Amino acid sequence: MKKIIIFALIWIFLSATVCLAQSVELQLTAGNTSVDAGLDVKRELDQGYYKTGIGFVYNDDEDNDEDELYRIGDVRIVVGNEAFYQGLQCELGLKGIYGVLENKDDDGEISGLGFMGRAAYTLSENICPIPIEFAFDISWTPGPLSFLDMDNYLETEGAISIFIVQNAAIIFSYKHFNIHMDNEPGEWKMDDDLFSVGLRLRF
Repeated sequence: MKKIIIFALIWIFLSATVCLAQSVELQLTAGNTSVDAGLDVKRELDQGYYKTGIGFVYNDDEDNDEDELYRIGDVRIVVGNEAFYQGLQCELGLKGIYGVLENKDDDGEISGLGFMGRAAYTLSENICPIPIEFAFDISWTPGPLSFLDMDNYLETEGAISIFIVQNAAIIFSYKHFNIHMDNEPGEWKMDDDLFSVGLRLRF
C-alpha cells in the first residue's frame, strides 16, 4: 500500500508538471548489469529555469563477489541558471529517494530527502563543431533526513553527451553510489560503480 501511494503521488506530481513544461528530456542508459532511466521537464523563469523529474536505477551484478542487487527511484526538483558564463549551467535542488538494496549477506530499504547539485559545460562552436557537454552531478542525503534502514546516502555522476543532432545525444556515464545502512544484523554499506552508455532526447 505504501508503494502504491508513493507512485500515485509521483504520477500526480509529474502530470501537473508536464502540462506546464516548455521542454522535456528523456535519458536511457545501460551497462553490463544495469539500466538507468530519467525524465525531466523544464520551465523557463524570468531569471533562470526550474526542472522537475524522476529517475530509476536497476542493477543486478551476479558476477560481483558481493552479488549486489539494487533498485533505486528518485523524484527531484531543481532551479538553475545559464547566465553565469556562456555555455555553463548550474543547478541546485532537492531529491527524494526510495529503493531496495540486497547483497549476499544483507538487505534493506532506503528512503530519504537530500540535496543535489549539477554543473554542466557545453563546448563552444569555436572549440568544437559538434556540441559536446561535460556534466557532474552530486546528491547527498545526511543522517537526519535518512529513513527506513538507511544511515546516509551519497551519489556522484560524471557524464559526457555528444549531440549527434540538435535534440539527441549519445551519453557516456559513470555513476558511483556510497550508501551506509544501519539495520539487522548491523551496520553495512554499499559501494558500487556503474558505467553505462545510451541516448538523451529533448522535445
